[in-house]
Amino acid sequence: MHHIHHPQSKPLYAICLLGFIFTLHLALPVYVNSTFLSSFSSENTVGLIYTASSLVTIIGLVFFSSILKRLGNYRTATTLIILQILTLVGIAISNSILLIAPLFILSIAFGNIIGLNIDVFIEHNTNSKTVGGIRGMYLTIINIAWILSPMLAGVLLDGTSQYWKIYAVSALFLIPTLLILRSANFSQFKDPEYEEISARSTLHKIRINPNLYRIFMANIILNLFYAWMVIYTPIYLHKYLGFDWEVIGFIFTIMLIPFVLLDMPLGKLADKKWGEKEMMSIGFIIMAISTAIISTVGSNNVWIWIIILFTTRIGASIIEIMIETYFFKKVGEKDANMLSMFRSTRSMAYIIAPPLFSASLWFLDYRYTFIILGIISLYGLRYSLTIEDTM
Repeated sequence: MHHIHHPQSKPLYAICLLGFIFTLHLALPVYVNSTFLSSFSSENTVGLIYTASSLVTIIGLVFFSSILKRLGNYRTATTLIILQILTLVGIAISNSILLIAPLFILSIAFGNIIGLNIDVFIEHNTNSKTVGGIRGMYLTIINIAWILSPMLAGVLLDGTSQYWKIYAVSALFLIPTLLILRSANFSQFKDPEYEEISARSTLHKIRINPNLYRIFMANIILNLFYAWMVIYTPIYLHKYLGFDWEVIGFIFTIMLIPFVLLDMPLGKLADKKWGEKEMMSIGFIIMAISTAIISTVGSNNVWIWIIILFTTRIGASIIEIMIETYFFKKVGEKDANMLSMFRSTRSMAYIIAPPLFSASLWFLDYRYTFIILGIISLYGLRYSLTIEDTM
């Protein structure tokens, strides 16, 4: 990583290592969660559980700034990681939906908030001229973890339904994150004076700033795509097309490669040469068309699915790095409420996706619901084309 010449390079490398291992824990169960939950309940109930987890996450994010002011970023992250380990162990040893559901909801909330703690560490070591390159490097590293996780999940399951192994290994990944956090790079972290602004004031600030509003809306649409894909694509491939988890793991591993190939070079381009507007718009077009194509494919040919899903992620990866670069050029580490509001768009998407999907099923067969998602993705152009470039 010799391309980064920055006085804070050593802490950045530690943050990247922390982010990589944390993401392994986060990504490992992501694509089996919906199938795991559907083994205890209906698909509509699975959607309700995701909705509840998103509501709890949003509540946690609303109070994020207050928590940071009281405990500091280091102590908050350490405490939440310990709680997350206990939660995942609870899921691994439970066999009742009455216990699994609340533990799952807490696990999703803790994971999102810890990710926000890592964002604060990154922002502390970033300046406005290197946002794209540093964010691109960080996203590339954590996306390697996303690529490895589906394959690892397939190996752990090995054609069985022993999902407890996934959650147990996920908990184990968090132990080295605690050890990394205890290093000087983090334990001696000096918190800035966090601006404690109410959620209502933060929303008002977003509404009156056209570019912030547009980047938030673009991020909601991107995360709606992720939510829909994460919850309903594994169910479709496993339950309706009959793929086993080793095959699904292989498909998802190849599918995620664009995030590793594109994030870093595109982030650096956004810093030096190209504006975010054009690249983000190209991403929305690619994502929308390739997502809608899913509805035309009834085949269980592995390579057809790899090509289609790979293409959807080319679009998504372009959009993601452009949104991240643009937002973090506008917002600093002190703006904890703005940062938490930005990350809450992921939870908002998980609230919107289940009822929207369920409503689609009233009129369409399961496979044709992806046309709806394609249309929603295309709507992202309304925001990407009207945003003002930072170049």
